Amino acid sequence: MAITKTTQTPIRIDAEHYTIESERKPGKIYNLTFNHETQKWQCDQSCPDLKYNKNFNCRHLYALRLHIREQKALKDGEQPVIAAATAVSEVAQDASLHEELQGLRDKVAQLEIIAEDSLNRHAVMLQRVEHLEFAEKVAYNRVDQLKADLQLETELRQNQTRIWLETSTKQHEQERTLIAAVNSHAEMIASQAAEIEKLRTDRKLDIQISVKAPSQRAARTTKAKAQPPTPAPEPAIKQIAKNKYEVGGNLVMANAQMVIGCSCDRNQEQKKKCPHMTQLEKHLGL
Repeated sequence: MAITKTTQTPIRIDAEHYTIESERKPGKIYNLTFNHETQKWQCDQSCPDLKYNKNFNCRHLYALRLHIREQKALKDGEQPVIAAATAVSEVAQDASLHEELQGLRDKVAQLEIIAEDSLNRHAVMLQRVEHLEFAEKVAYNRVDQLKADLQLETELRQNQTRIWLETSTKQHEQERTLIAAVNSHAEMIASQAAEIEKLRTDRKLDIQISVKAPSQRAARTTKAKAQPPTPAPEPAIKQIAKNKYEVGGNLVMANAQMVIGCSCDRNQEQKKKCPHMTQLEKHLGL
């Protein structure tokens, strides 16, 4: 900031206090005091140059420094003109150094503002990085949870599929067993029907023969009544398991509705209802 000058001469009150009259406002006095904290002279806060221009090197301080240097030169024995010139040169040099120092201070203040802004941006970036790290951690945890859920669901589906296959296999086996039993029973019924039809045919033939030869029939009837046949003993029936019975040493299969089959030769070879099956039907009340 440019140094302003005044033609007024400071008046010494003591070593740390001077006064100077305003050049523009006669009678207006400004106090010039030495500040021990800053180790500098300072002017009144009412100084217009200081108040409005923020000039800490106002015309009053310039005049004070010039006066002090001039008085020091005179005290050292220099001529007044030379002393004044020396004081002016020294004050000008001090003013130049003061301006340079002020410029450096301004640059330092600017650098401090830039540094503070950089620190703030760095803090914001650190917060952003922490936020991203937290979001990444949450994402990894979510991925791990999804993997665990997927594995659990896969195991559940595999177990359900295995149980369904086992159940389906058992049902198919039961269906095949039932179909085989139904087929066997159908064959037995067909065989029984054929046997009944044969018996009917034979009975019709016997009736016809009886009509032709009644005397022979009567003789046979009389002979049959005279000599009744001795009934054969019924075979013993023993249940050896559910739906399994032993009849006369033969294995007979039966359920709650019907007798299914027998292991005797007549039932296996001729597919007919054998006496053992008939005996078991009577026994079970079927």
